[in-house]
Amino acid sequence: HYGRGFQYSNRITVEFNHLYHWHPLMPDNFNISGKMYSLKEFMFNSQVVVDHGMGKFVDSFSRQVAGQLTHHNHGPFTLHVAVETIQHGRALRLQPLNQYRKRFHLAPYKSFEELTGEKRKK
Repeated sequence: HYGRGFQYSNRITVEFNHLYHWHPLMPDNFNISGKMYSLKEFMFNSQVVVDHGMGKFVDSFSRQVAGQLTHHNHGPFTLHVAVETIQHGRALRLQPLNQYRKRFHLAPYKSFEELTGEKRKK
């Protein structure tokens, strides 16, 4: 690779990778052709596709309302992903949010309430 120009590839920084989790978008229930399935009933259950057919399955997914991208929006099936991401970030010694804010000349947050606009839940 020496002596060559910069090689573009599909690489992203680990910090971006940690932010790039879309799990809160998973809805609590899935509406497939008018029948509601909980996430527990739906996950790893190929029979849902068999029962409804691929066409109706894909059509239903294209109309499905996603979950909100907000805090406190990880259900029991996705919470482990958030926990593992935090643990991974700590193992890699990624800096806390306030360190990044300082690096970009932004004032660090002084409290959870300042960050979210809400009182901290106990």
